[in-house]
Amino acid sequence: MSRKTTYNEMVQSVAQRAETTQTDADRFMRELVAVVEQTLATGDDIQLAGFGKLESRFHKARAGRHPQTGETLQIPSHHRAAFKPFKALKDVVNAPFLHLEARPVQPKSNPLLVVRERPEHAGNPPFFIELDENEAAPDSDLIRVRPSPITERQRDTEKN
Repeated sequence: MSRKTTYNEMVQSVAQRAETTQTDADRFMRELVAVVEQTLATGDDIQLAGFGKLESRFHKARAGRHPQTGETLQIPSHHRAAFKPFKALKDVVNAPFLHLEARPVQPKSNPLLVVRERPEHAGNPPFFIELDENEAAPDSDLIRVRPSPITERQRDTEKN
C-alpha cells in the first residue's frame, strides 16, 4: 500500500520548492483549496495543463441500503467532486511500470498465474505469465504460484 502525504508535508514541500516560508506556503494551499471548492460549487470545471481536470459530477437519486440494518433508504440526488488525470500525469505515475510486458490471457478452466521478477529488473513490481494446468512452474525463489480468479462470464462459458 502506498504512503499518504499529509497536508503539512505538502506545505513543507511547496515552501521548499518555492523557496518561501511555510506560513506563505500554507496560505497559498488554503487559498488554492478555497478557489477549487468555490469553482466546483458553482458547477464549473478546473483544467490544469499537464495535470488533470477537477469536475463536479451529478448523481441521480437512487435506492440504497443501510449497511448495518439492511433498511432500504432513498439516497437523494447530489453532486460529487471528481478528478480525471491527463495523459502527462498518467505517464509520470506509470513510469516505474514501463518495463512490464503485457500479454493476452486466454480463458481456461483454472489456469495458474505465475508472478515472477525479471533478474534485470529485481526490486521492481512483478509481472504475470500464464501456465497451462499440466505445465510445471519453473523452480525459483522469485516465483509464487496461485490460482487465477475466474469471472462469471468464464464460468458461464465453461458450463455451455
